[in-house]
Amino acid sequence: MGKILIKGGTIVSGGEQREADILIEGGKIVAIGAEIVAEWCEIIDATKAYVSAGFIDIHTHGGGGADFMDGRVEDYATALAAHANHGTTLLYPTTLSSTTESLHEAVAAYKAAKQASPKGAQMGGLHLEGPYFAYEMKGAQDPRYLRNPEAEEYMTLLDEADGAIARWSLAPELEGAPQMAAELRKRGVVMAMGHTNATFEECEKAYEAGFTHMTHFYSCMSTVTRRNAYRYAGVVEYGYYNDGVTCELIGDGIHVPESLLKLMFKVKGAERIALCTDSMRGAAMPDGVYKLGSRAEGQDVVVEDGVAKLMDRSAFAGSVATMDRVVRTVWNLTGLPLAEIIRSATQTPAEIMGVAEQKGSIEVGKDADIVIFDKDVTIAYTIIGGEVFYKKTGIEMLTREFTKDKLKVQIYSSRQAMGNGAAAEAVAYLKELLRKQESVNIIFAAAPSQNEFLAAVAASDIEWGRVNAFHMDEYIGLKKEAPQGFGNFLRRAIFDRVPMGSVHYLNGEIEPHRACEEYAKLLEENPVDVVFMGIGENGHIAFNDPHVADFEDKEVVKVVDLDEKCRQQQVNDGCFATIAEVPTHAMTLTIPALCGAKRLFCVVPAATKAWAVNETINGEISEHCPASIMRRHDNATLYIDNESSKLLNY
Repeated sequence: MGKILIKGGTIVSGGEQREADILIEGGKIVAIGAEIVAEWCEIIDATKAYVSAGFIDIHTHGGGGADFMDGRVEDYATALAAHANHGTTLLYPTTLSSTTESLHEAVAAYKAAKQASPKGAQMGGLHLEGPYFAYEMKGAQDPRYLRNPEAEEYMTLLDEADGAIARWSLAPELEGAPQMAAELRKRGVVMAMGHTNATFEECEKAYEAGFTHMTHFYSCMSTVTRRNAYRYAGVVEYGYYNDGVTCELIGDGIHVPESLLKLMFKVKGAERIALCTDSMRGAAMPDGVYKLGSRAEGQDVVVEDGVAKLMDRSAFAGSVATMDRVVRTVWNLTGLPLAEIIRSATQTPAEIMGVAEQKGSIEVGKDADIVIFDKDVTIAYTIIGGEVFYKKTGIEMLTREFTKDKLKVQIYSSRQAMGNGAAAEAVAYLKELLRKQESVNIIFAAAPSQNEFLAAVAASDIEWGRVNAFHMDEYIGLKKEAPQGFGNFLRRAIFDRVPMGSVHYLNGEIEPHRACEEYAKLLEENPVDVVFMGIGENGHIAFNDPHVADFEDKEVVKVVDLDEKCRQQQVNDGCFATIAEVPTHAMTLTIPALCGAKRLFCVVPAATKAWAVNETINGEISEHCPASIMRRHDNATLYIDNESSKLLNY
């Protein structure tokens, strides 16, 4: 396991929020604090995002098209991955009421999956939901399999499971339930009242026997009834009454409506409520007809309107929620602080299941099970055991940011992320300039290294009619229509794609020195605001190769000869087939002309630029590496990717 540094996020844990970095190493959280510095680690930029302990789902039957009762390791793998993609890092696979044989198969399947250790959410133990339930409160449980506890059956299952059963939900009023409770208590199994028609008084006895939790509160449990004109409290009332009892809530906004959600949190509080999904195989899947339970013995249910229902629509049949949806829904409906909702999705379930010493909160020494999400509870990262399992597709990942002398440096995880990140800052800067002045003058570099950046800039909503475009260099001796010409490159990349106010090209059809003089005059009449640039393999900027570079150059545009490394780069970039085809001379803006701009955006991807990047940042500021001059500019940023930064010792 490597090191991961999560920077800039808002940590939501322990019922509070705070800004801090998190350092992960060896699968554990090893440091929490402001501005943590760590070498040789993956950096996740969590700026403007929330960071919490991974969600813990203590009641789920499956997801992603698979049910835990299907009995195969691959079904477990499917469901575990589906829930991990939505922020769950620990879950408790849950069974349904079924035959004795199916329950034994479920135990065997869990043990096989645990040994195989598939990628995805971790498993904390089996949750047996049934088959010892009250018929009147069966809900979506198949009535064919409901029965009273029989010692021979549950003892055999417990022995076979050998500690794999973490929780058992049953109706405590059934004949044989007290004897079963005594055995479960002895073995340390969490006991939950579920699918029960018990009275308040029967719940009190159950609590004394070790029932400390209630399964999907409000669903399939008794409330106030009248018998011979007298009122009797039920399970719901006992759940509110006893502070020692915890309750789980299916937080899809359908099983428990807004009004009852608010009541529950007001009376019980986040420290006694565990949010769960009670999801079936239709979670993270489209609407349709699915099997509730195993494919062999389960019953058909229909998923529609964001919930699973029996085919006759007479009752809900579990949910199709994932934990991110649960957190989002309960947060939106209750209006409570996010910290309270997160507690009910992390710390409280960890406490209920007895794993809070390792999981459920962001604390030094605890397991590095972490989820990062935005204000809409859209998951950006799921980290399980210190390893990134899920990363949102297309996420722009800034992995490190620092300053050397005056030069700001940003390192991105990929070339595309680098291009997008640089473009976002460039577009924001241009819009700010256009609020202050009538037009903006930009010098554009032309090279394949700029492709991602230019594409993102071109796709923006800048008022291009107020932009005057210039390009920084051009070959001498190429035909006007040659595709390698830098003017032609920029036409294809951006100038023909947006309605520029004006575009000014270096004129390669006239005598070069005269072309340089004319372009210099044009630039003097139109002072440069912004330069979009790159760095060559030899450290050049524009065509200022080391042997012709001059930080004090009196010229604005000049004719230069190109060194061999510069010419070879054009072959490496695929612009020419052989070095013999690459022109030997070019026209270029000088270094003072480039550095005279208010703002420099320098975009440099690829391993071939690693030497030049390292010299730019760590070498002496000299013409030996012309790009090093950026370290003296008051407003320059160097954007690099994981490849071009690989020689940096940061």
